[in-house]
Amino acid sequence: AATLAGLETSRSNWAILGSVFQPLFEGGRVEATLSARASDADAALLGLHGVVLRAIAEVEDAIDAARELQVQASVLEEAADAARISTRFFEQRYRQGLGSLQDLLIAQEQEMAVKLRLVTVRAQQLTNRIDLALALGAPGPAPGTGAP
Repeated sequence: AATLAGLETSRSNWAILGSVFQPLFEGGRVEATLSARASDADAALLGLHGVVLRAIAEVEDAIDAARELQVQASVLEEAADAARISTRFFEQRYRQGLGSLQDLLIAQEQEMAVKLRLVTVRAQQLTNRIDLALALGAPGPAPGTGAP
């Protein structure tokens, strides 16, 4: 009893006892914090996986679109050549007096429509290349430049 009475008055003894038993009282809190941080890390990793998968899908979509647009451009180039030949044919017939002006104008209109569609597809190809570059991680336009 006399020894225990001396412990009550000695602050250094209580400090030593507190430091010895403190991990026992805080062990659950430390484990909970560790578990929470591990869960946060897992969630961040899953988020990163999602971002990577979306980026890969965007790249794949852009590559597929590039292939399709190339096929369309090739077909439209052939159609433009055929339309140009048709226009020249109707132009010669008109100059020789064998064809009507209406036939020539229709041929010219068809040639212009095919050329317009070809220009549209080429513009889509350029837009797709920009999309592909951005999907691959190229930096976008600088803020404040006014570029879309």
